[in-house]
Amino acid sequence: MKIIYHDKKTQKLSTDISYAKKVLPAPVAQKLVQLINFIEAAESLQDIKARPALRFHKLKARAGQFAITINGQKSSYRLILEFNDRDFNRIFKQASSITVIQIVEVSKHYGEKK
Repeated sequence: MKIIYHDKKTQKLSTDISYAKKVLPAPVAQKLVQLINFIEAAESLQDIKARPALRFHKLKARAGQFAITINGQKSSYRLILEFNDRDFNRIFKQASSITVIQIVEVSKHYGEKK
């Protein structure tokens, strides 16, 4: 998949392990970089949806945004995602046709940014 980052800070946090370890707990930083590598290697959104541990889901409080967990289901860290395609039926039912993902932010659940 092609990844587009919302801003340079999010890109650096997601791709620079040294920087990520300064901002996030070391295990989360390591998992984040591994997750980014997985997303880049994925052919489409379908590959992400096929991994239940990532918990891909639509966010209720953030219209048009989605999330996947970074460090397992018990972790509160997640990637906030958007798609150019606003057709939510297509995002869920035709995920194999979605090959571009935008990472908006890395956050700690319940709005506490990290």
